[in-house]
Amino acid sequence: MNPVVVRNVAIGEGIPKICVPIVGKTREEILEAAKNILPIGADVVEWRVDWYEDIFDFEKVEEMREKGTFTKDISNIGYFEAKEQFLGGNAAMFNSGAWDIGDFEGSDMASKIGFFWGPTFSDSQYEQQIGIKASGGVYVVSSKAAEDPALLDAIMQFWQFYYGEEGTKIIAEDTAALPCSTYNGQIDESQHPVLSTMITALNDDWKAVTEPFNSLSSNVAYGYFDATFGVMTGVYTPEEAADYVENLQSAER
Repeated sequence: MNPVVVRNVAIGEGIPKICVPIVGKTREEILEAAKNILPIGADVVEWRVDWYEDIFDFEKVEEMREKGTFTKDISNIGYFEAKEQFLGGNAAMFNSGAWDIGDFEGSDMASKIGFFWGPTFSDSQYEQQIGIKASGGVYVVSSKAAEDPALLDAIMQFWQFYYGEEGTKIIAEDTAALPCSTYNGQIDESQHPVLSTMITALNDDWKAVTEPFNSLSSNVAYGYFDATFGVMTGVYTPEEAADYVENLQSAER
């Protein structure tokens, strides 16, 4: 496996690297978190741009770039590439969620994987114990299905099964995934250590916040990330970034 170099840090060779996320919602929170991370000696800092309250305002992102918030040699590593590094034992942390439980459960390191929402700092004046506790496996069907009574009836029967007691039991116990509906059964921690760890985290007292990307298709959501990163690096103007995302949305209409 070839190492991935992020600036001058080689991920995938030598000792595991420490990556600390920044999950501030405002520009001030982001800058303060960056300042607090500097003394702890992290190898890589990950900015969770999806937490930024002005993520959909490309002009705000451009303003942050012009004020020097981002380094000139800012780097980006792909999600699946980072995941490969983590499962290969070459990264100490990986920014993930319930969608990766199945892959983690099937790995040799399943019993060693823990979960936490992120670091907190004793000298911060901002609320820090917040996490995205979103449902997974939510199905969305086009309104056009209502034009075909037989198709609509089949969809409704599937939903009743999927979100009912039997479907929920299969999701939780057989596929080691988090169901969207209420589940009152028991998870075997020895068989599903990662799922058990995730459930424990979801039931803690951290505040749950919504993530805007949950209302978008995967294609458009990742397009937002690409567009935002383009503005951060100066590749896109805010207008070009907005047009790029609008074209992705138009293609799905």
